[in-house]
This record gives sequence, C-alpha cells and structure tokens, in this order.
Amino acid sequence: MVAQAFPSKDRAVDPCQTRPVCDCGCAALQEKLEGRDKFIGVLGHELRNTIAPLALLADHFEQLALTTHPQLTAKVGMLTRNLKKLTNTIDRLAEVSALRAGKLALDCEHVDLRDVLDEVAKELAPDAARAHADLRVYYTTPVQGWWDRERLTQVVRNLVANAIRYGEGAPIEISAQLSGRTAELVVHDRGPGVHPDLREHLFDRFEHKTPSRGSSFGVGLFVVKALVEAMGGSVRLDDTASGARFCVTLPRG
Repeated sequence: MVAQAFPSKDRAVDPCQTRPVCDCGCAALQEKLEGRDKFIGVLGHELRNTIAPLALLADHFEQLALTTHPQLTAKVGMLTRNLKKLTNTIDRLAEVSALRAGKLALDCEHVDLRDVLDEVAKELAPDAARAHADLRVYYTTPVQGWWDRERLTQVVRNLVANAIRYGEGAPIEISAQLSGRTAELVVHDRGPGVHPDLREHLFDRFEHKTPSRGSSFGVGLFVVKALVEAMGGSVRLDDTASGARFCVTLPRG
C-alpha cells in the first residue's frame, strides 16, 4: 500500500499551517539581503578610499607625461579612465544598496536642466568620441525646476553612458524642454534599439544577455528609475522607428 502524499479531497487544508515556515523564510531572506547591502556599503567605502590616492597619482602622471614623456600620455590616460569607470561602478552598487534600504536623501535646489546637459555632455564627450558617436545637445528656453542637482546629473549621465555603450557609434541626441508644469528630458540614440526581450524588465535590477547587446548588469537604468521616482517623476522607453529613446518627466516643484 502506498501512502498518500497529497491532501485528501475529503479534508480541507488549513492554509495557515504553512505560514510560519513562509514567514520565517521571508524574515531570514530579508535579514540576508540587509546584511548583503550593508556589506556592499562598507566594501564600497573601503574601495573608494583605496582608489582615491591612485586616481590622484594617475592625474599627476598624466600631467608629467604631457611635459616629459609624451609617448606615455595615452597609456596614462587609459589608466585614468579605467579608475574612473571603477569608481563609477562602486558608486552605482552603493547607490543600489542605499535605494534598497530606503536611505536615499534628496538635497533639492533651483536647477536649470540645460546646465546639467552641458555638464554631462562635456564629461562624456571623450567616451562618445572613442565610440565614434556624435553627441548633440538641444534646448531653447530655460528648463528650470526644484530638483536634486547631483541626482539629476546622475540620471542624465547614466542614460547618456547607456546610449554610448549600446548605440554602436550612432548619433546621440540629448534634449530638454518644458511641458506645462513639468520638464521633459530625452536621450535618443539612433543605434540598433532595445531588444524586444528586454523591454519588459529594462528598469529592473538584473543581469541581461542578448546577442546584440552582450551581457551586463542592469544597474544603471534601475538607478535612473529609482532616482527619477524619488523626485516625483517617471521614466519610460518610447516606441521609435530607430534606436532607443528614453524620456524622463519631472515635476518642476
């Protein structure tokens, strides 16, 4: 005789019987996630402290190479860029931990979005040039609002860096305009666009892999969404005939 391994139809199953186990499992999982985020925060702090003197030393070498060893300029420049990328990656991980823990603090002030676009375009112009991408900035009237300038800069930087990385050298357009009581920021690359399989989970924190875009962690867009929503706005990927068009809408405050 084989013992019955499932509930009998004649006897109701109390759904509460499994809840203590589930609750304990969720609590344990939450505790592990909090411990992981705390570890990432501490690790990020230690790594930044280690990288800071290396970055200063690389800057010194770059200035020295320009005057005494021009042949080393390119190599020192590569070192500086990679240290900067490493620092940005660490900052992104720390940002994710802060967002998960609900510890994101906003420091809002009067900001003109045009200044932010110009700043990011100037900062990422060398990266765009290496990717053979033409970076263009468009705006007309002032686009002003009450936002966290540092966080807003990070949003624009992440979107433009994403366009440079995946646009395959196609032109990238950054624009800002007013729309009633809101401001609209658009980053549009004319590259291959976003793979259909990625669209649904594009702003999730996960690892995605496609033949056209390779493999990477979806941290940048996750941070964009979280920061924009923290400032009361929204971000979306628009349907377009060519490339990828990200649109951020922010209340002007």
